[in-house]
Amino acid sequence: MVVLLSNLLDNAIEACQQYDKGNKAIHVMAVAQQDFFVSVRNTSEPVVIINGSIPTTKPEPQLHGFGLANIRLILEKYSGEYTMFYEMGGSSSLLIIPFTPIS
Repeated sequence: MVVLLSNLLDNAIEACQQYDKGNKAIHVMAVAQQDFFVSVRNTSEPVVIINGSIPTTKPEPQLHGFGLANIRLILEKYSGEYTMFYEMGGSSSLLIIPFTPIS
């Protein structure tokens, strides 16, 4: 969970830092019921989403852009689902991870 949330929040903070057109916001929601649901929505410049990922725009891209790949690997391991989208001045990431009873 720490890796998932820290990567999502790091990306949200970075996107807000790059936004210079007005108010900036990050909204985080986490709900634990039958599944664990996480939503992170943040102000951002328009982004291009390719195969569930936003390509890095940083110099030396081979050294960056591992956060979303790490999220996908963790979700695969725990049979979770992930989607991201951009609309009206912000990008959103949604995660759903099934609960596994602890014995």
